[in-house]
Amino acid sequence: MKDDRERIPFGHPVPGTKDVPPEFPILDISKRINRERHYTPFIVLQSQNQAFPLWLSPNLWLTDAFGNVVISPVEGEPYNVWALVSNFGMAGAVVNVKFWWADPSVAITEAAATEIGTATAFVDGSISLLGNAKPVRCTTTWTPAFLNQGHECLMAKAWAPGFDPSSGQPGFPEPPFDIYDRHSAQRNLGVLKAAPGTQAKWNITVANISRMALPALVEVRALAFEEMAKGLRALFHGTRLEVVKGENNLELGFTLQERGTFRYIADRTFTHMLSRADRVALATERKEEPRGRVIFRQVLEMKPFEHRMLVVEGRIPTGAKPGQMFGFDIRQQLEDVETGGYTIYVLATEGRG
Repeated sequence: MKDDRERIPFGHPVPGTKDVPPEFPILDISKRINRERHYTPFIVLQSQNQAFPLWLSPNLWLTDAFGNVVISPVEGEPYNVWALVSNFGMAGAVVNVKFWWADPSVAITEAAATEIGTATAFVDGSISLLGNAKPVRCTTTWTPAFLNQGHECLMAKAWAPGFDPSSGQPGFPEPPFDIYDRHSAQRNLGVLKAAPGTQAKWNITVANISRMALPALVEVRALAFEEMAKGLRALFHGTRLEVVKGENNLELGFTLQERGTFRYIADRTFTHMLSRADRVALATERKEEPRGRVIFRQVLEMKPFEHRMLVVEGRIPTGAKPGQMFGFDIRQQLEDVETGGYTIYVLATEGRG
């Protein structure tokens, strides 16, 4: 009998090393770098892996108390938070790193996130255009809350004070969090392991993070097995799993709940996104032909700072095999600006839900 179980080896591709598999093309960041900056520190936290959307960075990850990479965090358990910080400049520098967590959302700003802690590390420079990378651990552990069964978003930004200007601003200030900015990274990922027949529910915030009334495009796309396998290889380095490509589909239902209150926050993040000259070029460079299919699409007229809840409900097929994977991602666009997204992997286990 043919074994349709596929073994997926997991390894963390570090920018600038030979460990990067050929199926993970690396963005040529030198195209977007002022060459003069190569002589001074030039810090990058944003993922250079164009196989991933900007909200799904392999440069952020969790480990438990024993140093094992965590696939699905458990509420109430403390975890170490890591960031892979790269320096594409020739000079080394002391780098500040700040970490946050936030409830699942397709548009996250610093004002809507909770700070976990900070870290400081010296990242060497490199004469190579491939740069130099260093894992940096947050000095404070993070314990996921019960509210979302451990499904939260991780955010971080890294910068070298005094050497590494964020946007040519005077005084070299701390850069604002912006998924289009090289200083920022985001890991909006939920992984659910459950038995066939289990009912699942996810609450994802849809938000207008602008002080202007804008239409918000919300789109949900089912992921192909090949996409999920690639994601697992890079996102969960040092971990081994057996996953199955099956014929079943994860049937989902969607409900948009109105919110009676509005979150008034500074719209520095959205303003920064609009000012990014390379935003469209960067998004285009990352674009791949979608393998999955769009299963939900709706345009919402959003008031300034309005936020609503997208409730996604589904049931793992009763015929799912142990190890079978399902996945989908949710993304939001305000006018022509993609503000972020959230990706969910579902892994069937043995038993019956």
